[in-house]
Amino acid sequence: MQNNKDNFTGKMFRRLWIPAMVSSFGWALSDMADAVVVGQKLGGVGLAAISLILPVYMINCVFAHGLGLGGSVKFSQLMGEGKEDEAKRCFGGIFWLAVILSLATALLGNVFMEGLLRILGTKAADGELYTATKGYLRILVSATPLFYMSNIFNYFLNNNESQKLGGLGSVTGNVIDISMNVVFVIFMNLGAPGAALATVVGQVVAISIYLPGFFKKTGSLKFSLPNLTDIKNAFAPLKAGLATMTVEEISMAILKMGFGGRTDGYIQITSIVTEDGTLELHMRDDATSFNPFDLSTNRASVGGDFDMDSMGVLVIKKRAREFFYRRYQGFNTLIIKI
Repeated sequence: MQNNKDNFTGKMFRRLWIPAMVSSFGWALSDMADAVVVGQKLGGVGLAAISLILPVYMINCVFAHGLGLGGSVKFSQLMGEGKEDEAKRCFGGIFWLAVILSLATALLGNVFMEGLLRILGTKAADGELYTATKGYLRILVSATPLFYMSNIFNYFLNNNESQKLGGLGSVTGNVIDISMNVVFVIFMNLGAPGAALATVVGQVVAISIYLPGFFKKTGSLKFSLPNLTDIKNAFAPLKAGLATMTVEEISMAILKMGFGGRTDGYIQITSIVTEDGTLELHMRDDATSFNPFDLSTNRASVGGDFDMDSMGVLVIKKRAREFFYRRYQGFNTLIIKI
């Protein structure tokens, strides 16, 4: 008698889903901790400072998650095809590209700190707001390599049968982040910079937990010397990762604001790679008339509201080559070129 029961998919889904949910829950709590603790201690000024630096935080996240997500998917694909040596080189290329981009960001951010603060919307005449924002931003920018490494290590471990280690590092790092927020901001009175410092300590702890996973004798994830060809090849997974994050950000905005609670709608997504290497994302949905690119992306001010969906759209608008929207025959149509 033939048995068509699928004994694989459910087990694999649960194996990957539980660590992913635990990690996501930890990230959400640590993000909330900054706002709650700083808000309680510094009020509107502290919250505004955190809001002002969000564009920098989001751009860092786009590249760190883009490298980690796109690179780890490519790594898994190569491993599944039995190309372990190519998979190792994929990780090496992603790692060294992340090192280069993050160090450049940290250096340039510190050199052009005053100009960056003006772009974000604050200047010395703003007093407390300027001081709090500058203190937070300097630590955030200086620690950019840590944020890149933490995210990339987590993604690759989760795609190399080390989900438990990845989940443990993520959760522990976030618990430390939350705890240090209370210590640095409330007890040591370090203000907004204390919240940034707590996040850095959490990242250091997470990385220290991840690292043993890269030194296993039987593991496929190994550090290697930089190779220019591998670094150049890492840009393709980065583009794929950025495309995935673009879809996530736009889809979340459509689900929350276009469908307005509807559960019977749909979103159709098509990707096209043109001859010049441009990746085109075509998205169509049957929500009410809604253009995500019309969301207000004004910078936050003291006491002002701040919408993370709008910030995600702002980052996409800055990084995309082109974007286009129209309402056609009852459907919303978006085209985004990356």
